[in-house]
Amino acid sequence: MKYSITKFTIALFLCSLSSIALTNNTPKTNNETECQIEVAFEYAVENLRVQFNNASMGDYNQLQWDFGDQVQSEEINPTHEYSKEGMYRFCVTATNSLTDCSKQYCAEVYVFE
Repeated sequence: MKYSITKFTIALFLCSLSSIALTNNTPKTNNETECQIEVAFEYAVENLRVQFNNASMGDYNQLQWDFGDQVQSEEINPTHEYSKEGMYRFCVTATNSLTDCSKQYCAEVYVFE
């Protein structure tokens, strides 16, 4: 009898957890806006130097470039010179600080001497 009470208690506890998780997972209301940002860019490589051109669209007010070599920039169209030849993974992030909306896109670039 002790085993069936424990089994029943565990089942009741798990059922209670499930309903809490479901009630806390509320969908977005109609007042919340979707993230209206499309991140896009172009770049041109000349040896170790890369000219990045932002082509992002949408409702953003901040731009952050991470060049993949521990250097970052908030310029719209930055030029970055890498210190040595190689493949680098860079990312650009467009953010709307008012709505806390952010989109990021990453790619790889090969620079050479």
